[in-house]
Amino acid sequence: MNTPLWMPNSHGGINQEQKKIARPQDNYIWETVDRPALLTLQKATGFRLDVPKWKAQAEKMQKQADELRKGLGFNPGSWQQVKKAILEREGISVPSTGDEILQGYIKYPLIQKILAYRHASKMASTYGLDFIEDFVEEGDMMYSHLIATQAETGRGASRDYNSKNIPSEKAYRECFIHVMKIMSC
Repeated sequence: MNTPLWMPNSHGGINQEQKKIARPQDNYIWETVDRPALLTLQKATGFRLDVPKWKAQAEKMQKQADELRKGLGFNPGSWQQVKKAILEREGISVPSTGDEILQGYIKYPLIQKILAYRHASKMASTYGLDFIEDFVEEGDMMYSHLIATQAETGRGASRDYNSKNIPSEKAYRECFIHVMKIMSC
């Protein structure tokens, strides 16, 4: 079996070695034949979700968020309370409480806890138990609506669930089980 010349990397493009040997018609073949077929196959086969493992991760993140919030002693969802707590406890005045700003102050323990809370809270709300209810179908299967050509950037996109935006943490990724089905036309 030959390795395809035009195989996309994780960003949807090709790597430097492929650029050296790729011909203009290779991109045409990828865009008009191979890529649509791959997306169709992915949509048709779907993924199975290890629901018990996902639930355990969701509950772990919710527990972590709850414990961090309780330990902070203020509402980490309120920028006013966050700003006040940082000034009172760490003695610094931050220009904003956005994550990108707080990353610049990561050496402070309180800021580490605030960012840890935000991460755990985001994971618990976006990828918690509601995720299972909203997107998992019979047989623990998940099917994403893949959009090959409608994204403004020209890249592939998806929705219902957004398979392009699953958590990068290993604990979540291990929950996705690829199911290979034989398709006949």
